[in-house]
Amino acid sequence: MTSLRELERHLIANGCELVRHGSRHDVWRSAGAERPVTVPRHRKIPFGTARAICRQLRISRPAALRGSDVDAEAALRDELVLELHHPAEPQEVVGVDFAFAGFQHAHAVDD
Repeated sequence: MTSLRELERHLIANGCELVRHGSRHDVWRSAGAERPVTVPRHRKIPFGTARAICRQLRISRPAALRGSDVDAEAALRDELVLELHHPAEPQEVVGVDFAFAGFQHAHAVDD
């Protein structure tokens, strides 16, 4: 996550200007962008959201988003997702019962 203040400083430093304040989002624009971009007014903004905002405004990513911390966080997240989807010890399935609209079928796995 990156702070909203860091992102706003980066936008200003790269020639973007604030168009208007909304209740929950601000609207920013830059000379290179095709249209204005909404930026959420949360204290912390996810890295992916900040990267998307910079891409839409056609400016470089903030230095905080280019560092190894982002890569380390992404790797850790990917590792966690893999661990959740593929447990270390596979569990053996002995039998499965299917029941659908009154149809029942028992399927047993041969050893």
